[in-house]
Amino acid sequence: MATDEHERILEEPAPVVLFEAFGDNSLVFQVYFWVRIRRPFERRQVESDLRFAIEAKFREAGITIAFPQRDVHLDTLRPLDVRVVGDSGPRPTPAKG
Repeated sequence: MATDEHERILEEPAPVVLFEAFGDNSLVFQVYFWVRIRRPFERRQVESDLRFAIEAKFREAGITIAFPQRDVHLDTLRPLDVRVVGDSGPRPTPAKG
């Protein structure tokens, strides 16, 4: 577990991972752990380190995080005028019909 690899996360009490919920586009897990710190900001550093470690483990395992995708359906009576804007300004793109 990623918590085992961080020197500031205590072994006792042992870290716990709970499956909290099904999100719209996610599975929500929460990790609970005890940490040894001297200043309050160090807690945030440990949390960030842990997130980076989890992301690296996902990458090593070939797990990718899918981001939400939205489809837009346009109900029009005539073709849309679509323009691609680049360095030289707008250029009309022929509508497909």
